[in-house]
Amino acid sequence: MWVLVGVGALGVLLAQNAFDCGPLSASLPAISVFEPMTGIALGIIVFHSHVRTDPLSLGLAAFSLAVMLIGAHAVSKSSVVRAATTPAT
Repeated sequence: MWVLVGVGALGVLLAQNAFDCGPLSASLPAISVFEPMTGIALGIIVFHSHVRTDPLSLGLAAFSLAVMLIGAHAVSKSSVVRAATTPAT
């Protein structure tokens, strides 16, 4: 139980540090991409989850990954997001 509390606190600390490293338009897309990929990897490695390898499932996973990467790239290049997250001078 205490390990879970410690890991949760460490995760929050690391996430906040990632947001402080640069503008939100740069850090949020990276976190949005790597968080689910890390969760999938941990599920496979730690919990021995099985991944479906039939063509339909692999195609859907590849399509979902492509949509996620394109969306993250669009957010990182968006002038609206950049203007909204840039501190006023």
